Amino acid sequence: TLGCASGMAATHTIFASLLNAGAHVICSAAVYGPTTTLLNTVMKRFGIETTFVDTAETENVQNAIKENTKVVYVETPGNPTLCISDLEAISKLAHEHGAKVVVDNTFMSPALQNPIAFGADVIMHSLTKFLNGHADVVGGIIIVKDEETYKQFRKTLNQLGGVIDPFNSFLVHRD
Repeated sequence: TLGCASGMAATHTIFASLLNAGAHVICSAAVYGPTTTLLNTVMKRFGIETTFVDTAETENVQNAIKENTKVVYVETPGNPTLCISDLEAISKLAHEHGAKVVVDNTFMSPALQNPIAFGADVIMHSLTKFLNGHADVVGGIIIVKDEETYKQFRKTLNQLGGVIDPFNSFLVHRD
């Protein structure tokens, strides 16, 4: 688990850790707006191509896969449409093509959904919303399922400078 200064710091860390110039991302069309902006601006400038699809239809993911697809980024339920994506089917499909599955699980929180149980590789939560519960913290968290990915993400997070500060960490952990 990695604490980040914001949900977008977490999202940026994930993309910066998993992608290189020439990579392709498939992203839910119903996704947090700044994620779309990050992919269409900063990541595009670094040679990352993105295809936005309605991931509620797994066949859309299948049709968008390319040889250079490295990440399938799914927000489910989607923001703001609340569309539901089949994480198990998408994970199986992505892994067959060598891509990692990243899930923005902010709306569900870990209390209601564990994407790793459905095959996801990485989970991102905005701490600003449900996990904090007090509406007084800006933060994000990245959860990975293996030590190698953790080490890779930790190094990138430290280099980008998006680490959550101790006081905000304390505020998230209070009752």
